[in-house]
Amino acid sequence: MRIVKEEKKSFSIQKAVPYIVLGVLVIVAVLAVVFALRGTSEPNESVVEKPDSEYRNYYSSTQIARGGDALNDVSIYDVNVTQEKDDLVIELQFSYNYSSTEGNIVQTKLVPTYELYALPQPHRLCLNLENVTQWEFTGKTSWLDYEMLQGIFVAQPTYESSDNPTVIFHLTDDCAFRVEEDEGTLRIFIRQVETEKQGCYHVLLNGLSEYASYKEVRALGLTPTLCEDANNTLLISEGFATEEDAQSLINEANEVIASFLPGKSAFIQYLEPETLPVFPEDLQMQEIENMPVLYRDGSVQKAEVLEVNANVLASSPAGDSILCYSPVYSLDMATGESIYSEILYLSNETDTYEKLVDLEFAMILYAQYSPDGRYVGFLDYNSETSETSLYCYDLQLQQLLHISEEEFGTFVYDFAWDPSCTALYAVTLNEDGTMCIRSYAFESPDEQHVTVLHDLYSSEGMVGATMDSIFYADTDSAGENAAIYRMDKLTGESEYICDGERFVIDPTESLLAAETPDGFKIIDIDTKEVIAHLDEAVNASDFRFSANGNKLFLVVDTGDTTNTYPSDVYIYDVEDKEFSFCFSTAWIDLEWSLEANCLLVNTTYYTQTGYIPVTYRIRL
Repeated sequence: MRIVKEEKKSFSIQKAVPYIVLGVLVIVAVLAVVFALRGTSEPNESVVEKPDSEYRNYYSSTQIARGGDALNDVSIYDVNVTQEKDDLVIELQFSYNYSSTEGNIVQTKLVPTYELYALPQPHRLCLNLENVTQWEFTGKTSWLDYEMLQGIFVAQPTYESSDNPTVIFHLTDDCAFRVEEDEGTLRIFIRQVETEKQGCYHVLLNGLSEYASYKEVRALGLTPTLCEDANNTLLISEGFATEEDAQSLINEANEVIASFLPGKSAFIQYLEPETLPVFPEDLQMQEIENMPVLYRDGSVQKAEVLEVNANVLASSPAGDSILCYSPVYSLDMATGESIYSEILYLSNETDTYEKLVDLEFAMILYAQYSPDGRYVGFLDYNSETSETSLYCYDLQLQQLLHISEEEFGTFVYDFAWDPSCTALYAVTLNEDGTMCIRSYAFESPDEQHVTVLHDLYSSEGMVGATMDSIFYADTDSAGENAAIYRMDKLTGESEYICDGERFVIDPTESLLAAETPDGFKIIDIDTKEVIAHLDEAVNASDFRFSANGNKLFLVVDTGDTTNTYPSDVYIYDVEDKEFSFCFSTAWIDLEWSLEANCLLVNTTYYTQTGYIPVTYRIRL
């Protein structure tokens, strides 16, 4: 198993990792966790509305304070914390969302409808807001000056209350509270209440994102809590006097979550008073290793973890290295926007990593080694410009070539290597909006590397090559009736092969596999004979030949949205001329392994900081 470590950055505010970290013990505004606090342990809503704590005009921790006015589409744009005599004062300010898009802040004159209530140890005061669709405030180091406040984070709403987030204030003790509304500013006054303190056993679960999606999780009575690292969050139960008492809830929770929280299980921690739970260092790795990746032989099964924080893009023909990417997040200091990018690595079987090139790419869509293993080509997609650029890296000379900059076009749909490894071919978009097939010759005596080989009507299909032919997909002049053609390299003449747009050619240049309107077919290139055929119900998500051409894997989307594993994987044996079912999975991004009879499945795992890529190896 290999873990790719993301390079250290001087910035930590991330778009795909939307929470703010301001140091080891700095209070965090967690903005990406999908959950709310309206489970079975919410306060009793039949309590009297008049404050009845030991302090005049203050609500007790068993009450709910309600107020505000009906506003629409507003944002929390600032949160401030101060101390006034015996009270910790938290002040929230709201603005209209349209104002942030226009570059100015328009504060609301009223505050949105709210409920304010407390949760037991670990003590939390929860502010549930209606119709607040954004929160733009960040954590402040000054919050650490207040001993009673342990942390603040925002919990996004459940699916039942799509615009009702909850701001959670972690406190060291029980409290009484009161609320003031003033010209669009909400002030919460929190006063510490001395209570008897004792340690308890708690049931914990790493399931915050699922908390929003499943009523069954909320029905367990677990509620979100910040961890002592002021970074991670967990679901936590109320306290139990003994570990045995907590164990009964463990059993119930694990039974409930088994079907929709694969790989996860509840656990017990003992917490002293005024402490927050510890997020176990190895918890996420345990969950990744225990994740059921496939369904085979009537049961869900785990698989070997190959890469963590990385996905495999391609394997070399010789089977001695793989190309993978790892995500990187940074901050644009000029605009304040977070930036997602990817770094490419070469990895071999001895767990050695080598950065392919000292550059970060926007998003790698597809990569392919040349047949001799000297080059690796890849398509990089820029979401801001919608451009897809073609790059080629020479592993022998250790040089990167940006082919799209050499009059090749920045809208490349697919590319394929010539078997001679001296050229590649691609479907590209011209400046006038028309499409064509271009070739790039690596060794050109006149330095004219790029040649337009064939104009296309309207194709975004694949391209392939043998020693004497180029294969491509195109439509008719009306942009309909897509078909696959074979073009002679010498004469430029094309002939029809079959209907369809997506296809691959095996490395031996004898077979073409294609998704056609009447099913998935394996076709003999020379005779055009269909030697294998799956019926028209097949919806191919992906299909690839192995490096030696003796097998092809096919991923079929069953379309069953109720199935946890809706993708069926088949293997076609070229010698036996038969398809055989292998397993079902939830994923469609597969690659052949360096090892024989193994497939690699690229997946993702949700962490407290967002999704990270993970690759598993499945033995056939």
